[in-house]
Amino acid sequence: MAIDRRVLWRGLGGSRYFEYSWLLRHIGSLRPGLRVLDVGAGPSVLPALLAHRGYTSVASDTDAGELAPQRTFRNRPGVGGRLHALVHDGARLAVRDRSCDVVICRSVLEHISVPGDAATVAELARCVARGGLLLITVPFAPRYREATPPYQSGGHQRLYDLSALEERIIAASGLAPIDRAFIGWPHRAVFRLMLRADRYRVVRLMHRWFSLVAPSAIFGVVGRDATDRAGGALLALRNDALD
Repeated sequence: MAIDRRVLWRGLGGSRYFEYSWLLRHIGSLRPGLRVLDVGAGPSVLPALLAHRGYTSVASDTDAGELAPQRTFRNRPGVGGRLHALVHDGARLAVRDRSCDVVICRSVLEHISVPGDAATVAELARCVARGGLLLITVPFAPRYREATPPYQSGGHQRLYDLSALEERIIAASGLAPIDRAFIGWPHRAVFRLMLRADRYRVVRLMHRWFSLVAPSAIFGVVGRDATDRAGGALLALRNDALD
């Protein structure tokens, strides 16, 4: 899967490259000019990249400080006033029903305490226009796991398995699943180790290089049935409502 090189050197972790490529593939199937809401976007470059491609791009986060880079991105050539930053709680979005053609929730749900993740999914789905997409990425494990108190602030509250993807995300959304894929290495333990070590600059540089040259059979989007070596799950859901 091709990786957009404008994304590569922004300090992102290795798995982010494949999340972005997968997201861009789905969004690219829709015509430019549509409205894309990225919930929990923080300093991500993805909203600016979408604005540069002609979409009306809204980056939202609960922390105004995390959105500060979006103000810088807004001034980049080619963005053309299509990038907006809003301070929103993902569980209570100040967005009209069915007003967004695409809603993105990338590596956010796992940080929300139980049962807030399913409630947040329902809130995200409320904003998706008829025929629109809800694109979600979460960490994946063979068995569902939850953190135990005391919870680490900002840390993972859970890892999703297949049943949790179905019950806590797909069923909670009420939308139709149209795509499911996974990110991983041949050995999940190596994947987890690399993500933990990605805080170190030298490992991050190695991870970026490997992300560029490694075939997807070794590291990347490994397909909907490769759960035995997956460390992340990607879900595309569509609003097929007739009313």
